[in-house]
Amino acid sequence: MTAVYGPGPQLVAVAVDAMSGPMVRLGDVELIDRVPSQARADLLALAARQGTEARVNWSGDLEVAAWGVSMGATQEQVQSPEGYLQRGDRVKTDALFVASELADDPYSTEPVIAWRDIRDESANPGAWPVRALEDRPSWGWIPLQSVGPLRFGMTPQQVAAALDGEV
Repeated sequence: MTAVYGPGPQLVAVAVDAMSGPMVRLGDVELIDRVPSQARADLLALAARQGTEARVNWSGDLEVAAWGVSMGATQEQVQSPEGYLQRGDRVKTDALFVASELADDPYSTEPVIAWRDIRDESANPGAWPVRALEDRPSWGWIPLQSVGPLRFGMTPQQVAAALDGEV
């Protein structure tokens, strides 16, 4: 998980990665670590039921500005028999959750455009970054307000306190 701060500093976005981030859901729709087409179908159905517009973001994935979510997909990484990370056979969903002031176009808005995505860093072959599902927290999401214990507008100290023991 990556916290992105704006002026203040205040939390304005939370990026949740597919392999080790918390499991985030909206209602009965699980968003993280899913087959992208299944997550997309479930989110489109939910958006249609709620009369909310869904669109395609810069990477070709689903984005719903009214909810402050921009979905993404990442290649699964698995451990080889020798103990090294290697590319797996699946693609999994990840997501960027943003506060209302970034929701219209999150990837062209500061501070998101200055954010460095930690998934771009070289993997450490000595570590296994994927946590088992039973070891991952399960977070709720309130669109444009919060992701799990994190509320948009929190300071870094408040985020650290809220995550104490959660990650």
